[in-house]
Amino acid sequence: MKEKNMNTSTDILPKRRNILLNSRAQIEQQQAIEQQQEQKKIADKQREQKRKTFLAKPSVKICASIGNAFWALLVSLVLTLLASYFVANPQMLSAVIAPIEKVFSANIAGAAPASSSNVQKSTVNAEIEVRKVLDKTFLDHKEQIILEMGMTRPYSSNGYTGTLMLKKIEITPVVGTVTQKAERVVEFDQLPTNDVSQLPTEQSFSLRSDKEMDAREDVDLRAAEWEWTVTQYDSFGLPERYTALVIYRGEEKWLDYTSVQVEAIYAGKASKSSFVDDGNQAGTQDNQPTQTSATPEPEEVEVVINESITEADLQPEQAEVEYEPQALSGTEDADDANRSWLPLAIGTAATVAASGGTAAAVIFYRRKKRQNDAWENTDIDQ
Repeated sequence: MKEKNMNTSTDILPKRRNILLNSRAQIEQQQAIEQQQEQKKIADKQREQKRKTFLAKPSVKICASIGNAFWALLVSLVLTLLASYFVANPQMLSAVIAPIEKVFSANIAGAAPASSSNVQKSTVNAEIEVRKVLDKTFLDHKEQIILEMGMTRPYSSNGYTGTLMLKKIEITPVVGTVTQKAERVVEFDQLPTNDVSQLPTEQSFSLRSDKEMDAREDVDLRAAEWEWTVTQYDSFGLPERYTALVIYRGEEKWLDYTSVQVEAIYAGKASKSSFVDDGNQAGTQDNQPTQTSATPEPEEVEVVINESITEADLQPEQAEVEYEPQALSGTEDADDANRSWLPLAIGTAATVAASGGTAAAVIFYRRKKRQNDAWENTDIDQ
């Protein structure tokens, strides 16, 4: 029994010793981790102290203030330029706010379809000018010119649509220099031999000139080809007389019509329909489909033939140029005037907001900087 107790005590002692050793190792490991964390906190505090000391320098404060003011001014400048662009280009601003205005108008008007009693139709005088250069073969055929240009043109501008009729055509001949090879044939007969040296190498001819229209001048052409023919034989049957055909070639330049410049003017009436609510306030034209006027009856076209111009004075071809429509109804003028003020008002408000935002940003950054400086000075003192 005594032996058994001794064996049990011998087994318990190593276990307790191992437990104590493990506990001590864990404690030491925990202490090492805590010591590392404490050293890290001290290092972070030292770095923060150095950063605060660096930021407290006057030069650093000045640079920070300049940087904050720079970014505030940059943002304000971008907003101001954007607002100025919209003020200078109200059509672009109208295109931007058109979807918003459409949604707003739809919410105000509701989903009920517009009746004919609250749809206002306005009409304007419209005009289109088209310039085109045609071949010179059209010069004496005004009917072909009219067919080439077309009797009608569709018009669409600022919501106004319609079909305009051809009213006037101006035909201007274009004069240019035409160059062509000149060739003249001269016959020389009763020649005693067929020796080429007896033929003139150059011959003067009257050719067209490029100095002025229908002018002529003498130009020397050079011999290029010749052909001999026996015209008489002697009593022995030998050639006695010859005839030579000499071809003289050169270059001929003269002034002639090279093309025709045509300016066609189309005029007529264009219209658009706008929705008016019960309060007699004009809405957007999108609330009611635009009604395109029917094709007008063809009228006699005025044809004007101008004096000819040179190719240097020839104006380039241009696409359809739509002139600003002139309103026929006074209500439409007032409505357009009121609507034109909207982009200008929004642009002006954006400019004022941008300027105010600049001032507010600068004041905010300066105040925030003073607070940060006060906190940094308090931490340094502590």
